[in-house]
Amino acid sequence: MCNCNIHKVTTVTVDGNSMILNFSTGVSANNKDKFNFVICTIIPSTATPVPVLITVNGANIPLLNKFGNPVYSNEIRKRKLYLGYFGSQDTPHVISCNIGCCLC
Repeated sequence: MCNCNIHKVTTVTVDGNSMILNFSTGVSANNKDKFNFVICTIIPSTATPVPVLITVNGANIPLLNKFGNPVYSNEIRKRKLYLGYFGSQDTPHVISCNIGCCLC
């Protein structure tokens, strides 16, 4: 079944090792579901970039770019639509297809 909803991130928390994006309502997803989201809140600054995690199916899972690499806090922006997919093969994760386009 297609999941074309746009999930809204309404809170962002930072601990020493990661930045966690939390959605306005609990989000559940199945393997290969479309997973689109937008950040609707201020993104706190961090002294150094930290990996971004998102809360899906009650767990914090990594956000990956289209190459399968971790997305860091300095790579995300508020009010930008992120388009991607949820994967649960081996380790749950979300791949955002429109992060990581720059080759410089």
